[in-house]
Amino acid sequence: MKRLALLLGLGLALDAQAATMRWADIRDGSLYLQADRPDTVTVRWVPAWQADANEEHLYLIDGQGKLEGERLIGASELRGTQSWPLAPGAASYRLEIPGYSFRRYKVEHDEHTVALFEPAKVHFSVETHDGDELYFKVARENTRYSPASSTVASAPCRPNG
Repeated sequence: MKRLALLLGLGLALDAQAATMRWADIRDGSLYLQADRPDTVTVRWVPAWQADANEEHLYLIDGQGKLEGERLIGASELRGTQSWPLAPGAASYRLEIPGYSFRRYKVEHDEHTVALFEPAKVHFSVETHDGDELYFKVARENTRYSPASSTVASAPCRPNG
């Protein structure tokens, strides 16, 4: 019986760990989050470049445009974390990471929360790594770019309508 309880506990721990969506190395942009059940968005940061000389802000705006949360990150706060609850609803929250940032931000939320990243600038919005896949829409086509293979795949996109 103890073995069964241990296996069940291990299975639940692995399931909970697998249910996290991570966005790493964001330097500038907006992350739109729409929860279908209660969730928490957690933001962690580490220095990228001269972080100890610059203070920064994070903003969480609800679906009605109301400021839901604001976090001032002092120049001396090189590493840290901030969490905000997300209530389920039809409108998306917007997590603003204004940049160009002197910190790298990692954002985590439940995998069931719908998320869309909108880069703010052409350069230094987010850093990618081998194996990352980016999906974006260009000229009425869904396009997928994989930095590892340097290939682009397209498929027709139906206009909203």
